[in-house]
Amino acid sequence: MKVCVSDVDGTIVDNLGNLSKYTIDTLIDFQNRGNLIGLASGRSYLRMMPIAKRLKMDNFDGYLIDVNGLSIYSFRDNKRKIIERLKKNEIRELFDYLKIFNSEIKFYCDDAIYTYLSEDIYNLKAKIRSEMKLPEDYPWTSGEYSWLSDPRDGYPVQRLISEISEIKHEVNKISICHEYDTLVVIQNKFKKSKFSKNFDIQFSGLRQIDIISKNISKGKALKKILNELKIEDNEIYIFGDSENDISMLELSENSYIMENSKIDNYNNQFYIAPSNNNDGVAKIINTLL
Repeated sequence: MKVCVSDVDGTIVDNLGNLSKYTIDTLIDFQNRGNLIGLASGRSYLRMMPIAKRLKMDNFDGYLIDVNGLSIYSFRDNKRKIIERLKKNEIRELFDYLKIFNSEIKFYCDDAIYTYLSEDIYNLKAKIRSEMKLPEDYPWTSGEYSWLSDPRDGYPVQRLISEISEIKHEVNKISICHEYDTLVVIQNKFKKSKFSKNFDIQFSGLRQIDIISKNISKGKALKKILNELKIEDNEIYIFGDSENDISMLELSENSYIMENSKIDNYNNQFYIAPSNNNDGVAKIINTLL
């Protein structure tokens, strides 16, 4: 049995978040031949579920690794195992520190996003919303490619906050959103702070960096699955495009970064797949068929 594990945004879906018919047909065929698919994402499992269902992963005992390794969802028994969430005292301390960066801070929960905006970012978004004539209930959250997006398909609860006490859900991860160059500066400063001892800060997209506990990663979660299934390394094919994918890409000799990736492919450690807009994952998997 072969196993294909893919990141979602920037990897298996195109820049508009869509799955092509070619990708769907190829990956269903892959599973029909006795193989297994896993999806590993910074998204919550609820927002990954529609993609998994389109790929019929629920018919083939597939797996979901969500929120950069926070939990594992198995379609074999339809159960989700939480590995570790952020603690309330950690969230408060991180929030107090991150506010100095004059940016957008998002608190991701299973089905909710709580968003804090600095005054400058709020004014910028208010101007964009006015120009676009968006309705009042349109979310204020940033997206992969823009200052505003609508992720209510996976996070139906959207709230603007000014204080941590306004968050009414358990928090899975904290994200900072801004332009890429600004995020590089923020990431470097965070790595020199006291928080770097217990938390990793990784790009999950061109306009977002995620802060998670060092106890979790996509790689650690995937390793648990592979040990359970007793899969050999040479039977695993892994695909990703961002820093938060590296921990799982390093688990296999058959790992691919997308042509659109910003990962530093040091010493050609990983193979290159065609871009996410060019069905890169499906084209590599098709060669295995």
